[in-house]
Amino acid sequence: MDIFDSLLNSGGRSEDSSSSFIDAAKIVIGENGNLGDLVSQFTNKGLGDIIQSWVGTGKNAQITSSQLTDVLGSEKIEKIADAIGFPSSTVPSILAGFLPGIIDKLTPEGKLPEGNIFDKGKDLLNLF
Repeated sequence: MDIFDSLLNSGGRSEDSSSSFIDAAKIVIGENGNLGDLVSQFTNKGLGDIIQSWVGTGKNAQITSSQLTDVLGSEKIEKIADAIGFPSSTVPSILAGFLPGIIDKLTPEGKLPEGNIFDKGKDLLNLF
């Protein structure tokens, strides 16, 4: 069972847990779906090398819960906690566990995608 299955099965408050995680992703990445904005947030906090490792094609650097809290801020952490139905104290460690992999998968060629990644996801879903 992967981390997403664990999270989805551990009791998010929403009837539609996948919708909750999409809401959480929008909070982390930003409603405009521009990964460049998230990269800028990390860079402004002195953690550009960490997120660049996730974007790049090499090994993903680790991030700590406190570093994520510093980058995102406690207000975003609270919003994410509300979206996924977990205590805010657990959100940074949850994000530290899967955010590097998500960013890595969204940038398979080591480049930031152009435009809104959420719109691209909707386009993919419309193919089915």
